[in-house]
Amino acid sequence: MSQSKVSKNFISFRQYIRTKDLSVNEQYLLELLFEFHNHNFGYAYPDLKTLMKAFNTTSKNRVVSTIKKLEKKGLIRVTRKFKDNNRYFIENINQFIITEKKKTSTNKAHVDSNGNLPLEGQIDVEEVLKENESQSDKIKLILDKFKGIILSKKQKEVINNTEKGVLENAIESITVDKVNATYLIGAIERAKTKSKYLVDGINPFKFNNFKAREYDYDSLEKKLLGWDKQEEVIEEEQLPLGIAWLGA
Repeated sequence: MSQSKVSKNFISFRQYIRTKDLSVNEQYLLELLFEFHNHNFGYAYPDLKTLMKAFNTTSKNRVVSTIKKLEKKGLIRVTRKFKDNNRYFIENINQFIITEKKKTSTNKAHVDSNGNLPLEGQIDVEEVLKENESQSDKIKLILDKFKGIILSKKQKEVINNTEKGVLENAIESITVDKVNATYLIGAIERAKTKSKYLVDGINPFKFNNFKAREYDYDSLEKKLLGWDKQEEVIEEEQLPLGIAWLGA
């Protein structure tokens, strides 16, 4: 989509009217009408009082006679059927009108999962993926988990500076599918706070604040059945396991 920017080339227009056989008043009036010209309407429509003030005169006849002279020379056309203002059409005016086409973006504004437009400084997830395909694993983890979330640059820095284990704990603590960035950052900060109190991965303020004991279950089973003592006796006597030993 494009928009047009319109401007007037006053220098070229002045050079143009100097090539015509015009009096000072005629040149001045024609330049005034050019200045008042409205490109959207295609004509100028100053009232007589405005023209008289521009001429610094109280003589209505002076202005009216100058208008008629320009009409007679074929430089303007005047429509007088309107009560308040005449309409003045300047001949060949389009060659002094400059139209520049200005391109405007046709991209549709992205919204977050709640239908809200991004705030200043925030980046839509689609824009993020287009701008940088080599996102960090932590950012990808967030974008994959929470579709449509919008992250600012500062929020992305917080995520990238968070340990992956803490980030995973924050994600696990969120029980809904759709969250905004503020809620996510809050969950990350809470996960960071909890991680400060962990000792070897254990929270000392919880009731199960101890590390589970590790057992050798094979050895435990032998002890329960008394086989460990039997093995010790066999080893001390150095008796072979066989029929002779069983009959002793």
